[in-house]
Amino acid sequence: MNKLAWLLIPLTIGWIVLGAWYMATSPCTPAAAPPPKEAKAATAAPVAPAKKAVWTVTDNKFKASSTEHFTFPTSNFGANVPAPTKTAFQSVATHLKKNSNRLLVLTGRYDATEKNTSSFGNLGIARAEDIKSRLVKMGAPAANISTNGLEENNIKFRNNLLFNGVNFAFRGKSAAALNKLATTLRAKPLNVYFATGESRILFDDDLRKYFQDLKYYIDNTPDAMIQVTGHTDNVGNPAANTRLGASRAKFMADYMARQGFKLNQINTSSEGPNQPIADNATDEGRAKNRRVEIILK
Repeated sequence: MNKLAWLLIPLTIGWIVLGAWYMATSPCTPAAAPPPKEAKAATAAPVAPAKKAVWTVTDNKFKASSTEHFTFPTSNFGANVPAPTKTAFQSVATHLKKNSNRLLVLTGRYDATEKNTSSFGNLGIARAEDIKSRLVKMGAPAANISTNGLEENNIKFRNNLLFNGVNFAFRGKSAAALNKLATTLRAKPLNVYFATGESRILFDDDLRKYFQDLKYYIDNTPDAMIQVTGHTDNVGNPAANTRLGASRAKFMADYMARQGFKLNQINTSSEGPNQPIADNATDEGRAKNRRVEIILK
């Protein structure tokens, strides 16, 4: 063996040892990728609270409501009807179409100071007719909708707009329903109250509903009669109070005529201070005695 061979042997052994050492100390698999960062949870958008209904009409189990009012401009009979209310009106029209035995009474409200530019007897009827036409276009049978008007003193307008200027009330169309209504009207005669020494009517919700019911009954019962009797407190001359009672009764009859009642179905009279229903010694009692009593005969 020559000298070169002897030199290669230790070099080869060293190379093998160095290689073994490198293999033992070097990683044999690739480094693991770092774990992905945890995604941040999406923040939920705040949920807006549901709007409350501001207008609702019911008939037995049926109910329609809207989150917005319909309005009438001052001295105007054309309604502004927002989208949610149109949807509610459509529900009412569909209900009437499916229930031919039900009648919807629409009572339009108006103030005595408003101008009536319509062809109807008063602005209230015109407003009720406007709503009726909308319901009929939505499919409601015209024969199932009745309209009338109701004059009120000092109606409150907001920005020259009357909110919910037409009241909705369902009635039965059968003879039995009509008889039931008559029984209710006769059981509780209506007292209409006046400011002292004046013929200005003091309105409340009971008065509005009574007129709705009475008008519907009279429209469907041509031979029915209404007795309107004026009463006063005992302040002042008795004869003058009797005249004041008669004036109030006539004022009431004329008012009812403007709302569509027929004068030949109304009798008027006066009792002056003769039939008090409360103590004339107190302010409260005298206020109750200043009244017009309306009785369905």
